[in-house]
Amino acid sequence: MDRLEIIGVSCVDDLNFVRTEDVDGILPPIQCRRLIQAFTAESQAIPTPTVTPLPLNVHLSPTLPPTPEPTDNSSSCATYAIPWNKMPPNLMLALSEKKRPKPKERRELVRIVIDDLLGKQHGRPGRAKLREIAKQIVQQYPCSFQDRDLNGTNVIGSGYDSLFVQLENRVENVRRPLTTSSAKSPAEDEDALRKKSTHADRYGCVMWQPAVEGTAELQSKQDELKTAFKTNDLPESSIRKMMAETYSIQRAAINQGSTVDTILKEWPFLFEAVHFFDHTCTLLGFPVQTKLAEELSRKGKNIKDFLESKGDQVGEDPLQLISGIAKFFKENPDYLFY
Repeated sequence: MDRLEIIGVSCVDDLNFVRTEDVDGILPPIQCRRLIQAFTAESQAIPTPTVTPLPLNVHLSPTLPPTPEPTDNSSSCATYAIPWNKMPPNLMLALSEKKRPKPKERRELVRIVIDDLLGKQHGRPGRAKLREIAKQIVQQYPCSFQDRDLNGTNVIGSGYDSLFVQLENRVENVRRPLTTSSAKSPAEDEDALRKKSTHADRYGCVMWQPAVEGTAELQSKQDELKTAFKTNDLPESSIRKMMAETYSIQRAAINQGSTVDTILKEWPFLFEAVHFFDHTCTLLGFPVQTKLAEELSRKGKNIKDFLESKGDQVGEDPLQLISGIAKFFKENPDYLFY
């Protein structure tokens, strides 16, 4: 409505003079043509010129069709209005020119949307709501956000899966505790949390930073583990038990940004094959090796095509694919395999 008002439409009869380029950027091209066709049909259906006023009292961003504000008693995703007015100018320019935004600009959009969404509602938004928001953004600007193959001809999946994942990850990162808590939750609350299947169980580590208590005792066990690694005088069952008991300070070291070399030095058993996969399976809730094989079988070809488009020749073998990914991100694959 704002765009129509800007270009001078003041009555229904004026719709006959609206052209596709007048509303370009607001809707996808096909929908623009449908809209113009409807305008023309409406105008031709009226035998004499009318001055029926248009309801031009809707105040929205010039690039956004009117959307009702969300209400407290409705969780419908369609009621959420994307805050385009908060977006950086460079991003909006790219969208208006139907270009794909830079990764930094895309992340900024995700940050702004999630911060705005969390500021308007209590609690964590559900996956369905985030999915609808991603769909809404892609429908608004398909040329800029739709998931497509390397040639840009075929839509991948729903077309908005990657944006949905970014929105979901942003929510988890914002709501994830970043500091070590010294307060201990009641035992019954801890049991309830363990039994409850939360969304975090499907994203990253489900025990991001447990409370650290009895630091001196835990550090003593850490020293004992470091000595046992050198002397090899502890049975496997004892190592597993002590590694589980010292998990809280392991996470604290990782969350504080310790380097891989430091982690390997301070927790030599952490990356031991005898322990690592069992420990990781327990935290993530699924068998890592099986899951990795499944994902590579589904996405291996796309990964291979992408890497080769960047000049890296890789085979279809899982080890070669993983090495290729590490090389692309300029990382040492030795640590990953270790």
